[in-house]
Amino acid sequence: MNNTSISISKNDLENAAREGSMSPLDVEPLWQALSKSQAQAPLASSANPGIASVGSAASGFDLAQLFWYGGGTLIMIALGFFMALAQSSYGSGATFGLSILYSVGFALLGDRLLKQGARAPAGVLFTVAVLLVPLAADAGMSLMQVFGYAHAQAHAVTLELLTVGVALLALMRARTSILTAPIYGTLWLLSLTLAWIFTSSSDGGFLGFFSDYNHYNVVSMATGLVLLLSAVVVDSRFGRGLAGQGNDYSWWGYLFGVAAFWIPLSLLDSGGELGKFIYFLINLLLMVSSVVLARRVLLLFGAVGSIYYVGHILGSFLSNSFSLSLALIALGVGIIYLGIQYRKHQASVEAAILGCVPDGLRRVLPRRR
Repeated sequence: MNNTSISISKNDLENAAREGSMSPLDVEPLWQALSKSQAQAPLASSANPGIASVGSAASGFDLAQLFWYGGGTLIMIALGFFMALAQSSYGSGATFGLSILYSVGFALLGDRLLKQGARAPAGVLFTVAVLLVPLAADAGMSLMQVFGYAHAQAHAVTLELLTVGVALLALMRARTSILTAPIYGTLWLLSLTLAWIFTSSSDGGFLGFFSDYNHYNVVSMATGLVLLLSAVVVDSRFGRGLAGQGNDYSWWGYLFGVAAFWIPLSLLDSGGELGKFIYFLINLLLMVSSVVLARRVLLLFGAVGSIYYVGHILGSFLSNSFSLSLALIALGVGIIYLGIQYRKHQASVEAAILGCVPDGLRRVLPRRR
């Protein structure tokens, strides 16, 4: 008997609209009709396998992932506290031995889960094991007095490169996306460490550039753009898998990339109203990019920056008056209204934005799965 059961998400309909298989205007009505049909006959759907399953399982953050990541975070907090006590009570030798012991133990436990098919939680345990490696290396170098205080820069670079290398090895073994988090995060830290090295000369600058605090912001922004570009390449190359399966290797790249770019951008001295307006335009570009790349994390940062700029404009004209409070209330209501309208016309808005993208570029853009 032919299998007539399928599982689709709204992303599938939007992808079909982008590829010309259906009209973008039909996406929302069709999705609403399918959702309504599914809600009206939940029992029939579970009893009859011939009824299509409609949902958003292909994307999102579910409760199981919350348990896995929350458990991993608690383990790291507990280990940090435990290692601090071991260091103060027994010295670097105890920290080195315990770090190696726990790192190997978590790696073996993660490998066991990996063999059982639980790839995502196994990746969390491998990540804990990876993050213990620089702690062990730091204690080991302290015992052997490899680097003194005068060589703190070389010490930091060594730990960061070691972390990236071990994380790459673990990623080759576990092949789960959470292991890209220490890679992207450490590369961000490494760029700032290199900036520290290049600007710690006697004149406080590197070849006459970046002689004040803002040079760290500039370096971080440049690193963020590189991380975002690498995330787009990884996204286009490997795609995205089902939620909870650990296949989305680019997600952490987008997160660390936009954070490395947007946070220092917001801290830079804007140089007046023109600079603030350029900041607003950049945030709008992030919001548009979130549609093109189908990544909500870009939308989040861009929306926060845009709202901040609009609030700044209102505060400049209506400072120290009751009108400012009323204007901010109106702004909040207006943002909610825009959100409602965007949800109603999401497919057509996204189709219009993607219509402005050249065909050659559109073919290499990441696709939702």
